[in-house]
Amino acid sequence: QQVTTDQGLFLGGICNPTRTTPIMNELYRVLTEYVLTTVRQLGWYGIGGIDVLVDQRDRFYFIDANFRMTGTSAFILHLKNHQRFTPLLSFTGIFHGTQAQFIECLVPLAREGSPKQIMTVAALTKHADGFAMSAGVYFETKAALEANITTLKRAGLASPVFDEIASLRSLRNVFSTE
Repeated sequence: QQVTTDQGLFLGGICNPTRTTPIMNELYRVLTEYVLTTVRQLGWYGIGGIDVLVDQRDRFYFIDANFRMTGTSAFILHLKNHQRFTPLLSFTGIFHGTQAQFIECLVPLAREGSPKQIMTVAALTKHADGFAMSAGVYFETKAALEANITTLKRAGLASPVFDEIASLRSLRNVFSTE
């Protein structure tokens, strides 16, 4: 599920293995049986994503094919391959600081298997005065997501999705069971 501003700006994506619905099962069936079969017959091979809109009557519309690695692709693949079982919010972020500061402040929060782990990093790049990343923050509830984002912000990680998270209407149905 994409997370967007009210103006439609993409901020990140929710990957939630615990939230399956009949429409999602039907969507995957149509994707695998028809869309991907047709695309492969046209010569495509590799990773990609397809943006889908679902209306209030559970009709879906394929609107944008991204035949490339997207910001959420790595996390979706982890979930589909049963390598992750916790919902997460994917995001892009920037850490301003030295390598030593990055290791001290963020590595403990991303170290696989650590009791402090609240995030995972899919891609990391040296940035002008710090590091840019594609990452995901774990959550089970809205309160946990907000707490983890606060922890990441205090550790020096900045992201547009962090600044918008409290007011995003696109997150309302993610937490509809709370």
